[in-house]
Amino acid sequence: MANRLINPITGTPVISYNEAALFFMATRIHYSMKADNKLYAEIKQACEKARQAITAAGPAGPPPLDELVDEWMFKLDVEKAVMEQEKAKQEAAEA
Repeated sequence: MANRLINPITGTPVISYNEAALFFMATRIHYSMKADNKLYAEIKQACEKARQAITAAGPAGPPPLDELVDEWMFKLDVEKAVMEQEKAKQEAAEA
């Protein structure tokens, strides 16, 4: 069974392709505004890959939601690693 993307506002699983696509777009925009491009490069790359998949689907229809969710979970794993790096740097600076 594929991972399920959870809507952070409602706390319910995402079952709509359009809802998943909207999360991708919002995340892409959010991380494109980050100052440290090197730190967030992998996150932006994952979001760009998702955007390309959404765009390429065109009139043939969207890719399966499970594929979008798997890509989203990859992005979350990358984000977690980035946050852990930032925390480690902050702790090292405070020591």
